[in-house]
Amino acid sequence: ASGTSAFGAQRSNSVLIADYLASNDDLEKNLLFAQLLVGLNADNAQDIYDSLKDSLTGREGGQRMRLLFQAWGKVDGAAAIAAATEGAENGGRGRGPGGRGDSGWNIGSVLSGWASVDSEAAKGWIDTVEDERQRGMYTFGLVNGMAKSDPDGATDYVIQLAAAQEASGEEPMRAPWGGGSMTERYIDMIASEQLKNGASAATTWADSLPDGDLKSSAFDQIAESYVGTDLDAAKDWVASYADKDYAQRAIREVAEQLAREDPQNALEWGDSLPAEAQESTYAEVMGRWTRENAEEASTFLASMDENAPARDAAVQSLANALIYERDSEKRDPESAAVWATTIGDEEARVETVTNAVRSWMRSDAEAAAAWLPQSGLPPETQ
Repeated sequence: ASGTSAFGAQRSNSVLIADYLASNDDLEKNLLFAQLLVGLNADNAQDIYDSLKDSLTGREGGQRMRLLFQAWGKVDGAAAIAAATEGAENGGRGRGPGGRGDSGWNIGSVLSGWASVDSEAAKGWIDTVEDERQRGMYTFGLVNGMAKSDPDGATDYVIQLAAAQEASGEEPMRAPWGGGSMTERYIDMIASEQLKNGASAATTWADSLPDGDLKSSAFDQIAESYVGTDLDAAKDWVASYADKDYAQRAIREVAEQLAREDPQNALEWGDSLPAEAQESTYAEVMGRWTRENAEEASTFLASMDENAPARDAAVQSLANALIYERDSEKRDPESAAVWATTIGDEEARVETVTNAVRSWMRSDAEAAAAWLPQSGLPPETQ
């Protein structure tokens, strides 16, 4: 196999590798590496890997190694996975999926390429992984590859995984980043691929999902992207589902973007939504507004009808923003405690007042203790 140089001549892989290793020009190295990947096949992949594996180190080298493994997975998944897992058994470097260092990322990359051309074979290998955590992390690569080549198949696969998890009665495995379950993060990847086909295709796909956490996560992921490209269309889209539980996270995404521009306009939009969606909107907007201008947010809240359906959510959000403000100098647990006493729902009121007083105790224990008897908290909580 050979590649075409920047000057139009044909060069063998051995020459490309030698030139790559000798070059100190980033652009040239990128070009040479791309040429190697274009010419990579089942016959030469192992030799290319053996020639480069000791030089592909550090952040940049690791990224190129993952590209190599992804390309190798497309032409010979079994051989690529053997090389990647051998690296895992030898310890790998750093931290990666499944706790296997760089080799963990490499395995995921192989699976991404492999699944894009032969998902059944890739899934068959995944099923041989005994460690549940490693299997869960490697599945990211598999779903990534399927989402690019067979999004419907990827969707069905994730739905089946979620159903099996629910049927087991065990707590779903949580993703190590971003919160949510692993299956929710898988569906997020498919949503990201759907968005490349346009918002209309993505929203149609999301609507086809069964109601529940996966649909909620997909709506959230799409809304996060949609608000950056067409906020008015995003508002209309989520509003049409505003009475659905699975749309509430998407409602908050739109509310957050509106609040960046004009908090009161965001709340007016929220007022047009069903009661549950109003609560989502007010909670999101009041939290952001309080962090940016607590005085304005408090003034608005003071003018709000005490019987408004979303008032409790608004007060709780404002109080939490005052309690947990990252800038310690801007924290105001005393005001948060006073506001929290006006929450109508008893459980939410007790929880929020308790959190406020705990924070207040850390900054001024004497004042907090003096106020505590008038907090309305049950004696045992006090």
